[in-house]
Amino acid sequence: SALEEPWLRPEHYAQKPRINNSKFRDTDALKLSPIQMELSRKESESPAYLTYSNFLHERYRHCLYARYSDSREDGQVSLKFALNADGSLAEYHIIDDKSTASRQLQRIALEALRDAAPFPMLPKELGASVLTFRVSIHFSQLKEK
Repeated sequence: SALEEPWLRPEHYAQKPRINNSKFRDTDALKLSPIQMELSRKESESPAYLTYSNFLHERYRHCLYARYSDSREDGQVSLKFALNADGSLAEYHIIDDKSTASRQLQRIALEALRDAAPFPMLPKELGASVLTFRVSIHFSQLKEK
């Protein structure tokens, strides 16, 4: 009968698989500052902007994690990027005087930004054809728990 097979018994249905001697990435291995728009204070507090910047943050963070997973370096990269009204990248560059990371981490930050693009269209409520943003990424190496 089916109950004679150990993997078919009800007590095994919800068991978690055992993981021994595994290394997990420290949840603080990658910190992304809020993505800040270069607009007036009033515009940067609008619901349309806050929703949009949160989306940018999560999409970029996801792409960064995917690219940084094999790196064991530390450093900070500060980026400035501009988006066209359609969400495509208009321009982007590293802010050298605020970046302490290696060229490899800088490359990871730029490639992740290109991977994340294009973004959704800029919110019409912000009334801009191009918006400029700044973000800082703090990389810290893999730590064993």
